[in-house]
Amino acid sequence: MRQVENARTDVKICGWHDRDGFVVIRPSSRQHPYPASEDDLARPILTHAANCARIHLSARPLLLFSVCLLVFGGDFCICIFDRAGARVSPKLNMWHDLETFIRVVRSMTHHLSDVDMGHDPSVTLAPAALWTSTDQPAWIINRVGPDTRRWCTVGAPIWSSLSLFGRGTFVWYVREVSAASDELRGPVMILKSAWRESERDAESHIYEAVKGSHPGLAKYVAGADVVTSPSGTEKITTHHLRPRSPAPDETTKVLHRIVLGSVGRPIWEYDTEEQLIDGLISAIEAHKFLRDQKILHRDISAGNVLLADYPKELGAAGFISDFDLAFVDPSDAERKSAGIVETASERGHYCQTLRGPATRTQNRSGTQRGDIITVWTLHPHPLISPLVTHPYLRGRCNSCHDVCCKPSITKRPRCRLQLTTWSLSSGS
Repeated sequence: MRQVENARTDVKICGWHDRDGFVVIRPSSRQHPYPASEDDLARPILTHAANCARIHLSARPLLLFSVCLLVFGGDFCICIFDRAGARVSPKLNMWHDLETFIRVVRSMTHHLSDVDMGHDPSVTLAPAALWTSTDQPAWIINRVGPDTRRWCTVGAPIWSSLSLFGRGTFVWYVREVSAASDELRGPVMILKSAWRESERDAESHIYEAVKGSHPGLAKYVAGADVVTSPSGTEKITTHHLRPRSPAPDETTKVLHRIVLGSVGRPIWEYDTEEQLIDGLISAIEAHKFLRDQKILHRDISAGNVLLADYPKELGAAGFISDFDLAFVDPSDAERKSAGIVETASERGHYCQTLRGPATRTQNRSGTQRGDIITVWTLHPHPLISPLVTHPYLRGRCNSCHDVCCKPSITKRPRCRLQLTTWSLSSGS
C-alpha cells in the first residue's frame, strides 16, 4: 500500500507544518480526558494529545497554542494546549448536541482565522518575492520593542524547541526589510523567540545591563516582550490567551523576542582544534567580563558557546549567547531603573558564588565549566550514554514530568497538566 501511495506523485503528503489543528479519537466514552481529582495524573487521551500538540507547536513555530478536538465514544470536547498547560471544555454528546458539534467542526475547518487558531498576531506572511524557496515561506516581524525596523525570516528555523511547557525557544536567520522598497538589506542576523517566566528578568534587560562591550558576547541589537499589535502595548502572555484575569501574585509566561548581530555555529562543528580552543578562550574571557560586572550567566553549556561564522568582523573566534537564566546584581541604581529585579534565593546564590570562598558551587558557576564543554566537544559520543543513564538525571526527568524530558515522540508524557474549563455555547 505504501508503494502505491508513493507512486502517486499527484498526492501531496502533508506534515505537521501543514496542520492548523488535529483530532484525537478513542472508541469508548470511558476514555475521557477528565481526571477524577486535581491530584491525579493526566489521563492517556490527554497525554497523547499533549504529545501531538508538542510536535505541532514545534513544526509551527509561530503558533501560540494548539487546538485539538477530542472524540471519545459518542462524546467530544475541545482542548487547547499552550506553554502553561491545557484548557479542556466540558464534555458534550455529539448526538444530543449535534448542532454544537457541527459548529465546532466548521469553525475549526472553515470559519476561524489563523489568529483564532493560534497564529502569532505580531507576525505576518512576507511577499512571495522575499521567500528563499517555494516550500519555506518567509515571515515579517514588524518590530521588536522600541526598534521600529522590520525583519524577515530567511529559510527554516535553525533551532526549534521540542518541549511543550518549557521556554519554547525558536531561532531564525533574519534580515532587515527596507521600509521604502520592501527589499532585504543588511547582513544576516539572529532572531530568537522564547517564553520567559514573568518574575524572571527579560533577556533583553540582561544585555542592556552589560556596561561596555566584549567581542566574546553575542552582539545585542534589539529586544522586548512581544505585544499583540505594532501599535499596541498589551503583551502576549499565557494569561492573555485565557478568558480570566490573573491574581495579583500569580505568575505567567511572557513571549520575549530579541535580535542579535552575532552569527555562529555550535562548537562541536569546529574545523580544527585551534579554532575550537580559540573559540573557548573567547567565551571564557567574555564570561570573566560578565563576572567582573557581577553578572552570572548560569547556563554555560555546549549549546550556548558558539563559534563565530565571521570571526574577523566580530573580533573573536567564539561567543556566549542565551542569557535566559542569567542573573544581574541589581544593587546599583542604574540597573534598578532598567527593571532588573531579584529574589531572595537569587541573592543568596549570588553572594555564595561571587563573594564566598571557593566551593564546588562556585566552580560549577565559573569558567571551569569550560573544561566540561571541551571534553564533551572532543568526545561527544562516549559521554552521551553515561549522562542519559545517570541516576541523578533520571531522577530529574521523573520528577519534572515535562513532555520534553524524553526526545522520543512515541513515549507517553507523564505530566500533570494544568486544566481549566470553559463553556461551548451552541450560539458561537
